[in-house]
Amino acid sequence: MALFVGPTRSAAICAQPQFQLNSSDPDTVRNTLSLVGTLFFWSCANQANALAYKNLANVYLYQLNLGCTNPANANDPMCVGEVCHQDDIGITFGTCTNPTSQQTALSNEIMARWAAFAKNGNPNIPGETTWNKVASSTSLNEMLFSSTDTVNQTMNAAICGPIFGDMIPFNFELY
Repeated sequence: MALFVGPTRSAAICAQPQFQLNSSDPDTVRNTLSLVGTLFFWSCANQANALAYKNLANVYLYQLNLGCTNPANANDPMCVGEVCHQDDIGITFGTCTNPTSQQTALSNEIMARWAAFAKNGNPNIPGETTWNKVASSTSLNEMLFSSTDTVNQTMNAAICGPIFGDMIPFNFELY
């Protein structure tokens, strides 16, 4: 981890109870690094930037919980039953190979929302769950896309902000 965030931040991350290794998990190092990487480099960093820019532009957060397995992930055991990096590409561009009806429906929704956002700065479309802009750390309005869309108001509230961002700065805050 020190190679990615430096020794000082690595030590601070490893000292957090949320990131202690689990002795009953035979793959605990990889699972913990995956969690830390996802939160630090992606989820929490995106949340921090969304909050920083919410007054300057129309900012919306989302998480894709239904994907289309990218060929690069097909044999990755960590991607079984999960939406992994690149699994959003087929959904976003309508290029899933042999999609399920749920994947097709979500793909059509995502493409329509992107088109609406490009046209008028608002991703809302008729017949789908209303998606509001990011308002605050307790009103993120993060859309969770799946076979049924839901809205999440907080995102890893005990970690994003208090740990990643406040205690442990992001790379973009340092360099």
